[in-house]
Amino acid sequence: MIYSGEGVPKDEVEAFYWMRKAAGKGLVEAQAFLGFMCLDCEGPQRDNVEAFRWFNKAAAQGHAPAQYAVGSMYSTGKGTAKDNILAYKWLKLAADQGYQATNMAAFISTLTAAELAKAVELAGSFQISKTTWGDEPSWSCKQPFACEPEICSGTGFFITDDGYLITNHHLVKNAGKVFLVTSAGTIAAEVVKVDVVTDLALLKATGQFTALPIADSRNVKLGSPVMTVGYPMPPVMGYSPKFAKGDVAALADGADNPLRFQISVPIQPGNSGGALLDECGNVVGVVNAKINVETAFESSGQLPENVNYAIKSRCVLSFLESVPEVKLRPINLQEKRVAEIASRAEQSSVLILVYGK
Repeated sequence: MIYSGEGVPKDEVEAFYWMRKAAGKGLVEAQAFLGFMCLDCEGPQRDNVEAFRWFNKAAAQGHAPAQYAVGSMYSTGKGTAKDNILAYKWLKLAADQGYQATNMAAFISTLTAAELAKAVELAGSFQISKTTWGDEPSWSCKQPFACEPEICSGTGFFITDDGYLITNHHLVKNAGKVFLVTSAGTIAAEVVKVDVVTDLALLKATGQFTALPIADSRNVKLGSPVMTVGYPMPPVMGYSPKFAKGDVAALADGADNPLRFQISVPIQPGNSGGALLDECGNVVGVVNAKINVETAFESSGQLPENVNYAIKSRCVLSFLESVPEVKLRPINLQEKRVAEIASRAEQSSVLILVYGK
């Protein structure tokens, strides 16, 4: 209703937020509609790759329009690699349900006999997925918090291969349940330890993960380049990780607190808990706050620009001293390409969803 403006003001961003909620719970119609929204909308949610991802989830559950959309995207290479065999497989599955492509005959003529035979074989072996394919946990009646909305989301990053990760205390302070959205699916995490003063929290998840090394922040100089990967404003900016780069603007925060850096890295709500990385790919801080714009304006009459803060990694190292189970990786000594650092950080970072008690 919000997307089409039926009875309420039309708002694509608000519509995307609610459709994403339903799709994440596994509602197949919402997943398919989200695919169309990612293709058609004019805002920041427009994303062919995300469209293909949601169509693919719905198609696997037998949704004919989504199957047709997946087939079409495979045939053109839009949002995914072009693949005529998979294109015909999905177009045929949609056609078998009455969702017929008007140009099917023309498309078939482009296939070799071997390709056509393989596509027909794949379509014949297709079985509807029994999973909800949701990005959020699959709820059951034994989980009474199922109907409670998440109270916040943020970023975390793994510091050990066996599942210890760091984030901000302010994200998990009222947590009833904490979940991590990883490349392998949504998993539960346990809060192991917190420090209110430094705004740090140590979490633990079960599994094997890609970890980041932590270096001593006392070696960081004024003006040093730094970067982060996180999940800012997911309903508005999308649920894929975002990269941002800047410099260390000051070796203390606005209150001259020596435990935090001031950084020029652009961050938004949701970046909290993300790793601040140096040019070697080592963690030298944990993103945790933006300047309070209202307070700054009342004080100076000016709006500050791009003033953000990160907890220094020496606070993290001190925080971890009392947890002998945490075995940190050795630090990197050689500078790396920015793309390589971003890729490693993407593998190590997770979207954190916090649910109420």
